[in-house]
Amino acid sequence: MQRKLPAYPIFVKDPYFSLWSPSDDPTASNVVFWQGDEKPVYGVVVARGEKGVRAYSFLGKAEGAEPMECREVKVTAFSTVYESECADFSLRAEFLSPLPPDDVRVFSGPVCYFTYELRPKKPLAFTVGLFLHERNVYHDRPAQGVRGDVMRCGKYETAYFGSDEQRVFAHTADMRAADWGYMYIAAPACFVTDGKGLARFLSGEAPAFGEEDGMLIGGADARPADGKAFSGTMAVAFDDVCSVFYYGQMLRGAWTSGGGTILDEISSALDGLEGVREQCRAFDEKLKALSAPYGEDYYSVLCASLRQAMAAHKAVYDGKGRLLFLSEECGSDGCIATLDVTYPSMPLFLLFAPELVKGMLYPILDFAEMPVWDYGFAPHDAGVYPYCNGQYYGVKNAAEGKYRRCVDYKKGNHGVLPHYYLYPAGSGLYDFSRQMPVEECGNILILASLLSDDKEFVGRYLPLLKKWADYLVQAGAVPENQLCTDDFAGHQDKNVNLAVKAAVALAGFAALFEENGGDGSAYRKEAERRAALIKAEGSPLPLSFGDKGTYGVKYNLFADKLLGTGLFSDIYEAEADCCLAHMNRYGTPLDVRKDYGKSDWLMWAAALTDDTDKRKTFMAALGRYLRETPDRIPFGDWYDTAAGEAQKYGGGLMFRNRSVQGGCFAPLLMDKKSGRGAFSVKKL
Repeated sequence: MQRKLPAYPIFVKDPYFSLWSPSDDPTASNVVFWQGDEKPVYGVVVARGEKGVRAYSFLGKAEGAEPMECREVKVTAFSTVYESECADFSLRAEFLSPLPPDDVRVFSGPVCYFTYELRPKKPLAFTVGLFLHERNVYHDRPAQGVRGDVMRCGKYETAYFGSDEQRVFAHTADMRAADWGYMYIAAPACFVTDGKGLARFLSGEAPAFGEEDGMLIGGADARPADGKAFSGTMAVAFDDVCSVFYYGQMLRGAWTSGGGTILDEISSALDGLEGVREQCRAFDEKLKALSAPYGEDYYSVLCASLRQAMAAHKAVYDGKGRLLFLSEECGSDGCIATLDVTYPSMPLFLLFAPELVKGMLYPILDFAEMPVWDYGFAPHDAGVYPYCNGQYYGVKNAAEGKYRRCVDYKKGNHGVLPHYYLYPAGSGLYDFSRQMPVEECGNILILASLLSDDKEFVGRYLPLLKKWADYLVQAGAVPENQLCTDDFAGHQDKNVNLAVKAAVALAGFAALFEENGGDGSAYRKEAERRAALIKAEGSPLPLSFGDKGTYGVKYNLFADKLLGTGLFSDIYEAEADCCLAHMNRYGTPLDVRKDYGKSDWLMWAAALTDDTDKRKTFMAALGRYLRETPDRIPFGDWYDTAAGEAQKYGGGLMFRNRSVQGGCFAPLLMDKKSGRGAFSVKKL
């Protein structure tokens, strides 16, 4: 069986409902949460005949079940499909996570599907079962344990379980699941049982209620020994009860806006399966058609990116009725609505659902208008997931003085961060040396310029945008020593790529300002002056001003090309060629200092050239990374371009399951701008 991905999405919907198989053979390991903790899901089939009972597993390491042979795995935009075989039958098992970015009602829903088609080789009676272990509903086992039950809901039974202590919003922390919420499974028959009960099920008996050996909930579908093939569906859902703390508001998932309960949602999802499946199939066919000029490698990259990028967000409506689309910066502090995560992810969302980009920016814009943020530049983030309570990055975390209780969870404190948004002006909460002033101002000005058609949105925040454009003007053409989004090697002085971003941001704002009644000529003139200064450094552009003979991936040129500001149009091809000239097996290093690269920026660089063959070379390198990296984690975006290994920080693997993989859609977004391909975007 040919490997497709480093890890395969099983059920993925949001940062707390994200289950993956880290093996090509789905029975070789247990299902894990995105950050690696085991969250066992057991897929089993019990076959009964005159000669007795045999139990088989097709997902997870179910003790007492014989692993089926997985002959093939297929990955589409929203499905992972396994074709498995044994002596008694063959099985097609599909795990569908409907996340179409252009349908908020569907993608915000908490329900995923398990569908199956069993083809008997012998006239046996079969029972298909799916069981979820209690570790799916807590991060660290709560003292009061887990409770669950079964309910009859129409044609299906529904089982649920959750931690006995529902400590909603108990922590702000990265790399961990919720300690609250309830997991559900709906099937023709359901059970609340334990490890011993599962053993009874595998032996052909009914599983009794119990919790002696780890509580399980399960669903089953039993069929008679008529020799006929059959198919069926089960639903798995996670209800987080309350989703996001937004500057004092407790917000539930967007799917709740219609007033229904989780049981209503599960029932509706099961009744509407065929419509959802057709919607996902049509989207997948569209993706195939759009990526066809670039071949299978690129289609694989897009399939690896789409569910991950969508499910690293949570969609909610705030008290003003605005749709918020909030990312968790998975594997990097866990910040929420991080601006320099939104920026690289935006090609996916601009391509299919531009309104989601607004939903990503509202938390930054809202916080920037609060008294505590009395800085001339844009914030980095809005807190740590699931709390929008003010920027966390760069908080001083002082051990003494007025603010000594600021939480630094890197030292083991996983509590709830203070409500920074309530602090008054002049509080001085932030360490300036850890800010990214040019980076974040450039990011938000470029993103706002890309949303220029929305006059109401732009007009509402134009004073802030002008403030940040003026900051870039005052900061100067050559950036001083400071952090940027690629801060892996620390601060950098005179960063040319950062200077490119600032110039493009000013040109974009100039056009935006004029479209809204202002005079943008001074901003445009300054952008052109800076572009000339940058290009005077020679081609290819160096890493830093005056650093002749060096190179770096100048991915920010993509924003210039996308906006049509045209400051650097004469060097796009040369910079793409430079990336190709320095390419290793799995892509181009970010710059001359290290071999590590970024998958999102690699695809931004690919979009700089209009040559299809050159683009395919970039895409082939990323396709190889997916197939060959030794790290079996969700699509990692920061990795060694020579060895294919994910980068490590603080002893662990970094940057897995991040929304920045939306940046892999950059070539398609450029095709849309260029009029290549058949695109249509519906309003959310």
